[in-house]
Amino acid sequence: YPNTKVIELGTKHFLGRAPRNQAEIRVYNQILATDGLKGFINAMVNSVEYAQLFGEDTVPYRRYPTLPAANFPNTERLYNQLTKQNDELVVPSFEPVTATDRS
Repeated sequence: YPNTKVIELGTKHFLGRAPRNQAEIRVYNQILATDGLKGFINAMVNSVEYAQLFGEDTVPYRRYPTLPAANFPNTERLYNQLTKQNDELVVPSFEPVTATDRS
């Protein structure tokens, strides 16, 4: 994925929201460039925002801290399709699994 998509998915999964603005995207882009994916994830899960909202014991969940929620146009697709297991999804390099294969 391009860095902007990594940032969009990262803020969705770890902070439960869309990136706030271009400035935040630039900050996370710089972190990705200098510290890599691990540094990017650490920056989010070690942030004040993460600590205040989720702490040590809460799994991040979807939030809409800004309105409209349309600022995150892929939210429903990400939540309903891309983050769930889907038996209908066929990866081209693999043969589909049929009901008889599962027995």
